[in-house]
Amino acid sequence: SLEYALAAGEDALARFSNAEAARHYGYVLGAVSEMPEYAGERTRALEGLGDALSASDLFVEALKKFEELSSVADSGVVKLRALRKAHFCSYWRGDRAHSHELAAKADEYAQFDRLEYARLRLYRGFVAGRELRTKEAVEDEEAALTVFEEEFSLRDVAAALAEIVFITNWEVAIEVKLAAAL
Repeated sequence: SLEYALAAGEDALARFSNAEAARHYGYVLGAVSEMPEYAGERTRALEGLGDALSASDLFVEALKKFEELSSVADSGVVKLRALRKAHFCSYWRGDRAHSHELAAKADEYAQFDRLEYARLRLYRGFVAGRELRTKEAVEDEEAALTVFEEEFSLRDVAAALAEIVFITNWEVAIEVKLAAAL
């Protein structure tokens, strides 16, 4: 039943049925609680539930799930992904200081997944850029874009260019902004 509930949760997320996904993932978490033999299922359910909550703009609850995931996951890749998602939720719930703390904590897992760390850097640059356009923010965004291009991750390239256009200062030539947008 756990595998079917996880599959149903993933299917519901893919169909943007966030409440339905949350129910399936909640079932899994209730069934496995803290049993170590079901650590993999618990990890998948925590991330799925966090994704469903985040997609529903329930950032406080999603943040809790992603932080819990980052503390219980065995894999450095999963910890990095959980911290990136927690960073996103913390920013959108309005806690920029905690968002910066989460991004700094994720730095220790950078070596586990180059693409995932670039996603974190892009969003860290976006957060810093929204507050104050700093040299570090620009460097984070450009470094992330380079990784996305090298890894041929077109979805990430598109997201990076959109973020760069969104937060680029208006002093930048319109041709530069237009080129990034295109």
